[in-house]
Amino acid sequence: MSLDGFVLNAHCLELNATYRGAKLEKVHQPTANTLTLQLSSAGKRHRLVASVDPQLPRLVVSSEQLDNPHTPPFFCLLLRKHIEGSRLERISMPGFERVIFLDFASRDELGNPATFRLCVELTGRHSNIILTRDNAVIVDAIKRISLNTSTTRPLLPGLKYELPPTQDKQDPRSIGAKDIMERLSLKAVPSILSDTVQGLSQLLAREIAHRHDLIGLPSTEVTLKQATAMVNEIGHLASRATTESIHSGYIYRGDKVLFHVFPLTHLNIDPLQVEGINATIALALGTATATQSTEVLRQRLRKTIHTHTEKNVRKTAALNEDIRLSQQRDEFKRYGELLYANIGTCKITGAFAEVTDFYSESLERVHIPIDPKLGHTDNAKAYFKRYNRALNTEKHGLERLKDTSAQQEYLLTLETSIEHAEELSTLREIEAEMREQGLMPKAPVVAYKKRVAPASTGPRRFVSPDGLSIEVGRNNLQNEQLVKQASPSDVWLHVQKAPGSHVLIHAQGDVPESTLLFAANLAAYYSSQRSSALVPVDYTERKHVKRPNGAKPGFVIYENQQTIYVRNPKEPEAKQE
Repeated sequence: MSLDGFVLNAHCLELNATYRGAKLEKVHQPTANTLTLQLSSAGKRHRLVASVDPQLPRLVVSSEQLDNPHTPPFFCLLLRKHIEGSRLERISMPGFERVIFLDFASRDELGNPATFRLCVELTGRHSNIILTRDNAVIVDAIKRISLNTSTTRPLLPGLKYELPPTQDKQDPRSIGAKDIMERLSLKAVPSILSDTVQGLSQLLAREIAHRHDLIGLPSTEVTLKQATAMVNEIGHLASRATTESIHSGYIYRGDKVLFHVFPLTHLNIDPLQVEGINATIALALGTATATQSTEVLRQRLRKTIHTHTEKNVRKTAALNEDIRLSQQRDEFKRYGELLYANIGTCKITGAFAEVTDFYSESLERVHIPIDPKLGHTDNAKAYFKRYNRALNTEKHGLERLKDTSAQQEYLLTLETSIEHAEELSTLREIEAEMREQGLMPKAPVVAYKKRVAPASTGPRRFVSPDGLSIEVGRNNLQNEQLVKQASPSDVWLHVQKAPGSHVLIHAQGDVPESTLLFAANLAAYYSSQRSSALVPVDYTERKHVKRPNGAKPGFVIYENQQTIYVRNPKEPEAKQE
């Protein structure tokens, strides 16, 4: 984790120097895990965001715009009652634990001066925000922890606030080489360091081990001299982090966005150096938040598609079984007719009726299962009823099977769009479509004071080698809009018999072959056949493309098409911004 005790100490010192004495004008709680505190300092307003999201906890001054519910949650109302309008006296940390204290000079219910403390615990999945009085008594927490959940550290109104347990870790400013040597085991050196030193993340621990050439070396081989050198390094870094001597941070963009207030040479990545600790965290976490939000939503949509696909598989199997059984209906009809034909000669024995089989050349006697509680005629009627029911079962079963197959094809188009989506706004459009189609519950209607709908990124736009404009839909809704708004003479392309994007060439005459090949590659690349060696792509004029009444978004039928075969679809290069 980048946001360790060393980063937070430097961050806390910077925040305290900048915002100490600021007035808390407004408190909002946009989500269950996020608070925003609007501070006023030197005639300017600043938004301090405190989030205890398990995946990305943070405390940072940010320009991030968040929608606030019309009805504030209870914890938000409590903060407004006790600290809104107060002065921020101090921002501090108790050592190297990932806990930040925000002390506010306010007044109690009787109007007497009182200090309230907002304890922001940035401890991963156990992150929390707790409001306490000046006597350390808990007023409330954004996430209450009951005695049933934790007997060691419950967080409930009226209880005494205690810091999170240290897990026997040592303060980095006072740790000795002996503390390291006592914990040597089969673990790697970075793991030993992070397990021994308060606030030391695996990220910084790997950097310290790297600086002393101990990466990959079993910790049991560490000498006292090497342990002493690492302890001195840790003490030096801790001293720098707590003495306002750090004024910039480093951001490393690789597979993940990492950052720290100290250079991380072991990453072998050129860093982006940013002036200011808060600016570093805001920039790095802003990128990480956007990426995380995109991947979280993508994963949720994937899971929904998977759930409905499994449901369709079970439904198809059940329908096929019903149809198979219904195809035995001729026997029901035969039994009913034989019962009617043998009204006077039928011999009933228990649960069987012995009748003459007039369909047999030898007119043999056969036994037909019956319900002894029913009369002869009623048993015959019951068989005809079963025959008609089986007949309807096959008819409706085939219709439902067709609908299920169409639904599965539609799910495949959604799945392809989800996998190819690059922006959060595109995924949100797909989510809205899925809600509209009943694949996900409709979003609850909540009144917001101010709500700005996310802007659509619109279709992908390209310029062909011949200078013609080409548009590629990102999802079913955009595909539908492309077809609806296109001119009759535009050329429409789509991968043959597979889910994929609709591609339109905006042309006022004959389209050059190079443009057709370029557009066909786009249709193949932005489809489920991206990895195929040979992909057939159909193309025709827009006037030959139609959407059937009642069809799912993006579904069309077309005629007068021709086919181009694309070998090994390639990622396009010439994109028009």
